[in-house]
Amino acid sequence: MATSGQVYDPGVWLSAPPAPALMRPPGSTSTDPGSGVGSAAAAPPAASPSSQKSSGSRSPFVQGHRVRLPRGEVNYSLGGSAAAPLLVCIHGLNGALSSFAAFEPHLSLAGFRVLCFDLYGFGLSASPNGRLDLETYVDQVQLLLKAIQVPADEQ
Repeated sequence: MATSGQVYDPGVWLSAPPAPALMRPPGSTSTDPGSGVGSAAAAPPAASPSSQKSSGSRSPFVQGHRVRLPRGEVNYSLGGSAAAPLLVCIHGLNGALSSFAAFEPHLSLAGFRVLCFDLYGFGLSASPNGRLDLETYVDQVQLLLKAIQVPADEQ
């Protein structure tokens, strides 16, 4: 069921969900008649042109740069000045590179170089065979830093 601010297509959310009702500012109300909980008969709102991706892609993931590591390709983005201190953002369970889209620009503006990437098995990075555990992900970070030529003293 879609709620106000969301466009639902089977299996794909095209825009971020709105804040829960308890998080809305006092006095604000939903203007979407189909947003009521339990209204199974309500049709999802029509997609507005601004809520659809212009590339025609319906993937919820952010396409960054790609680098091939021994266990597969890794999708990443690197923003900010090359002279700035490096921050490496590692997402959690069910996360992806897109998890950092809202605050990566703020970190860059605050004077950091920001590396965000999809861990193996998430987002647009490879899903290699074998166990994906802490050791695998530590190796992935180390190899990614080398592949994008981050100096050893900065790692």
